[in-house]
Amino acid sequence: MNDFYFLERSKPKQKDIDDRNAIVKQLEEQILKEYPECELRVFGSFYNGFGFQHSDLDVCLVFKDGREHNV
Repeated sequence: MNDFYFLERSKPKQKDIDDRNAIVKQLEEQILKEYPECELRVFGSFYNGFGFQHSDLDVCLVFKDGREHNV
């Protein structure tokens, strides 16, 4: 087996991407109910496309006054 095989096998499937997008949407909807003045931002390997099938999901809350809290 070569490195290309490993990379192809490890990259996220469309279902993985769709599931993570659904999680982000649900999180954002729930957070905005309680904190309408904030924004949920996604970053890291999932966001930039370099993630693997089991990569984590990096998000942070950005408040209008500039404070950030890791979720």
